[in-house]
Amino acid sequence: MIIKGVWLHNIKSYKDSVIAFPEEGITVIYGDVGSGKSSILSSIGFAIFGNVPSHQSDPLARFTAPTARDLLRRGATRGFIQLWVKSGGKDIFIYREIHSEGSRVADKGGWVLVIDENQRYSVKRLTATEMRGYILDLLGIPEEKTRARSRVFASAIYVPQFAIHNIISASPEERAEIVNRVLNLMKYSLAKNRIELLKKRIRREIDEKTREETRLVEEVSMEHKYRREIENIKSELEKALKMKDSIEKSIAELEGRLEKLVEEKERLQKVITELTIKMGRVSELEKSISQIKSLLRGLELSTIEKVKGEIKSRIEDLKRSLSSIVEEKDKLMRELDKLSSDKDEKMNIRDRVLSELEKVKSQKDSKLSRLREIESLEKRGLCPVCLQPVTQTHTQKIKSKIKSEIEELEVKARKLNMELENLKNVLKEISLREKKLKSRIKELDATIDKINSEINALNRRLLELVESEQYARKMEEFQRELDKLKSELRESKKTISRAEEVEREISSTKRRLEELRRSEREILERIASLKGELKRINEFLSKIDEKKRELDRIREIKRRYTLMLDFTKKYILNIISGVEKYVKATAYNAFREEFTRVFKVLMAGYDNIDVEIRDDFTPVFKVKVDGVHSTVETPSGGQLTSIALAYRLALNRVARSMIPQLREGLLILDEPTYGFSPERVELLKKVLFSPGGPKQVIVVTHDRTFYEDTLGGKVKTIRLELDPENTITKVHYEGIDKDYVREVKKYMEYARKLVYKYTTKPAIVEGVEPTFKPVVETVREHKKPTRVGKSRTLLDFMKSS
Repeated sequence: MIIKGVWLHNIKSYKDSVIAFPEEGITVIYGDVGSGKSSILSSIGFAIFGNVPSHQSDPLARFTAPTARDLLRRGATRGFIQLWVKSGGKDIFIYREIHSEGSRVADKGGWVLVIDENQRYSVKRLTATEMRGYILDLLGIPEEKTRARSRVFASAIYVPQFAIHNIISASPEERAEIVNRVLNLMKYSLAKNRIELLKKRIRREIDEKTREETRLVEEVSMEHKYRREIENIKSELEKALKMKDSIEKSIAELEGRLEKLVEEKERLQKVITELTIKMGRVSELEKSISQIKSLLRGLELSTIEKVKGEIKSRIEDLKRSLSSIVEEKDKLMRELDKLSSDKDEKMNIRDRVLSELEKVKSQKDSKLSRLREIESLEKRGLCPVCLQPVTQTHTQKIKSKIKSEIEELEVKARKLNMELENLKNVLKEISLREKKLKSRIKELDATIDKINSEINALNRRLLELVESEQYARKMEEFQRELDKLKSELRESKKTISRAEEVEREISSTKRRLEELRRSEREILERIASLKGELKRINEFLSKIDEKKRELDRIREIKRRYTLMLDFTKKYILNIISGVEKYVKATAYNAFREEFTRVFKVLMAGYDNIDVEIRDDFTPVFKVKVDGVHSTVETPSGGQLTSIALAYRLALNRVARSMIPQLREGLLILDEPTYGFSPERVELLKKVLFSPGGPKQVIVVTHDRTFYEDTLGGKVKTIRLELDPENTITKVHYEGIDKDYVREVKKYMEYARKLVYKYTTKPAIVEGVEPTFKPVVETVREHKKPTRVGKSRTLLDFMKSS
């Protein structure tokens, strides 16, 4: 955020003036008492924030947040402030009017003209209330959108007159709010508040679903009455179905029996005709059995099976041993891999330690060289720092400091050497263990090969036995067939008798089948009747089933809401809190480091004063008394100013690092050197020009030390002169390019003319060709409005998932 200029019309002592500010460096505004210095800064704040509640009990606070009545020139009925700001690659013109209506002086709002990087622009006419929120969004300042007092702007960007110490004297709660807003940490609290609102909404939904669940449970409970009415029907139907199944099973069995009897009858007839054929088969079987016996060479099937079992058992034992050995080998290989990884890690650590040791040695050599140089200068009686004559005590103090630093480096080197020695011992132990593991793995590989060879030999023997077993079984099969044929031949008479018996059984089975089929028809009729009754009752219960399904649906929704609530509690809030803690810690460390740096510069030469920044950003003042730091309530005036300035400058830098829109940087100081000596003023200038400081600094001061030395043109000055007769301030630029000032005034006028050219247009005018070409090139394209979909809450998202 950079301020290019401000146009004041009927504002305090300004009749109609445009004040231009260089974009970089320090711009000092100075002049006599009442010349209108602070009025410029107050007007800048008013242009952004507008009217805020008055502070009747605290007149000094109105320097920070003046009202419309405070700013309007006496006797005038209308005034305006037009501010030109560059932010985020955009040129932003803010115009705010003040009207006097009877005894009331009001902020009437105005318009905002925005020109983007692509030379497109928009104009919005806004009320006083609307302007604040819109401008804060444009500038990216994390302030409240209400008409409350400014926190961020008045703490980290603009340091008003008489208010430099406010940040120190604020209560812990107020300071915490300021710091959280300045460092953009309030968004985490807002996020947690929104999550709490979401949790309340989920709980309301759960309560509502619980009420629906209770109502449906009462309605569904009526189901039991109807269910009891159909229990008897179901029981009777179940018995009928079982009887039906039993009859069907009996019918199937009898049909199967009948089929078998018919088949047996046919078979017996064939058997009788085939007996002669089987006689020839008997001769063939006897011959085959004799041949197989000669191949088996006396081996019996039981012997073969026994040997097979022994071989299989041995193979299983070997496989188990092999599995155990392979498992041991895998375990050793994993351990070997881990050792290799540990070895690499330790070697990397060793390399880092060696590098650090070399760095320490280099630092020590540098310190020793510096010490020798100091001793040489000491002999000549010169100061090692400024080369001016100095006392021996001063030189000894410098030497003692360097020797102390050398001793610290030697202690660090010894620690690093000890760490290096420990790493060497660990690496040696790892190498010994690797050697043992590799030896054991080699032994296991040999054992694995030996076991695999034995398993292969046993498998070959097993194949031979399987082949012999097949011959033996074939022989047994032939023998059984032979015995059967001989038996059949012996019992041919029985076959004829059996054929007559089968004929009688076929007749009996047919009679029993007819009886069962008659019973089956009767039971099927009873089942149909029971099912009709059951269907009628089920249709009656269908409405209750719909309620039951609705109850299940409600319970499922309730379960999902409960899961959502648990998820919100356990994960979302924890994640937000974790991120908030990390960002706050990062901001705190950056703030403390920057505060310490600035404070040390501003308080150079006062080593007895120290300030500790607590975790809640509260400063604690300490003074060294008799060599011991003691906490004090309030330091001296100049010291307090230095502390407050360091605090605000640190806030400014950290805020610029954390808020992208403020990165270019602006700092406004109104009389910051109260209580400062000329030396402290020079130190403040040094801080403001330090690397990483704000790009643009605007300072109001009476202190000549601040602006008499322009540091080779780095400090620009604006001198204000008050015409006592007419109470009108005249503006004089010193060291600022006059052409630049004329251009700022010209663009201010062009911006106003451009807006008023379209007073008959709608409230928002976009894409119109600008008339001031040095700022924006002529374009004729019109921006199409971007359609924004309806936002979805987390609850809506999870409902649809």
